[in-house]
Amino acid sequence: MIFKYVLMFGFCCLIAQGGFCKEESQSDLNYVRECFSTIAGHMELESSISSNIIREISHRTVLIDPEFQMRDDELVVNTSKIYMRFDYKTKKLKNFNFKLIDAIKNNPTTVPSLSLNEAIDKAKIYLRNLGVELPDNASLKTVQFNVNHMHCWEIRWGPSYGKYDYDDFVTPYEQSIVVAFHETIGLYFFGKRYNFPAPKSTRVKVLKEDAIRRAEKVVPLVMKTPYYQMCRLTGFKVSGLDKAELLVSAPNWLLDPKRAVWVRKKIPEESRLCWVVTLLTVDAVTRKDGMKPIPPKIVVYVDAATGEIVGANFT
Repeated sequence: MIFKYVLMFGFCCLIAQGGFCKEESQSDLNYVRECFSTIAGHMELESSISSNIIREISHRTVLIDPEFQMRDDELVVNTSKIYMRFDYKTKKLKNFNFKLIDAIKNNPTTVPSLSLNEAIDKAKIYLRNLGVELPDNASLKTVQFNVNHMHCWEIRWGPSYGKYDYDDFVTPYEQSIVVAFHETIGLYFFGKRYNFPAPKSTRVKVLKEDAIRRAEKVVPLVMKTPYYQMCRLTGFKVSGLDKAELLVSAPNWLLDPKRAVWVRKKIPEESRLCWVVTLLTVDAVTRKDGMKPIPPKIVVYVDAATGEIVGANFT
């Protein structure tokens, strides 16, 4: 899902209009052209498409996006056929998206010819061609065809610490490396967000049942937070357990007004192994006009070593 990795280019334009974007240099443009030419060669992109893209790389389609939402300054390239993001300091590629929707629609593959292992191997080849190495702690999360990307494969890796995966409830912060490609057209999308810290400990001293009990107890407090009340109605009561699993999570301290982090503007300082308890709710209030809101799920993060409530969220 491209939404997880790429912020809307329109936002960048608004920043530019406000005078906050830095002016890119000619050397930046030259770097982008050279980098794209290399990528296009690796991906065997048709020369006509490649030439058109290079012609579109100009001061109008390249900008320097200032630090925003846990990112350092980035070099952003946005033409009619590609969207790329580079770390401005290291020049490492962070996102790549061929805008070949029309071409993909004209190749409506609904039954894949590759096996799962062949798709994984091809995705790894694309990563090597992009100069991207899978970290030692990367584990395979999903391999799927024609689900998030029309007529394309999507292969996703994420960090694991020992046997514990990273929590991905808040999709814009999901830690992962993703490759999506069409079997005949080639690479469609690449995205990497892999910058949250590892947990200092993976000790588990709190029993699952105890974590569930602690989580249920704080649900009314979650519903009293300003973050919940600006998005959801109150008046729901816990009606069941959806799941409780051990995951590495970055605390958001939602129940502590002094430390609560609703929208992250920087990389978190710590991660912890938590019981991530997801609770079901039911409406306990008679609403006016017979309104029947969808009951939210409440997610509570319980430190697996101490039992401390370190965060919460909701659907």
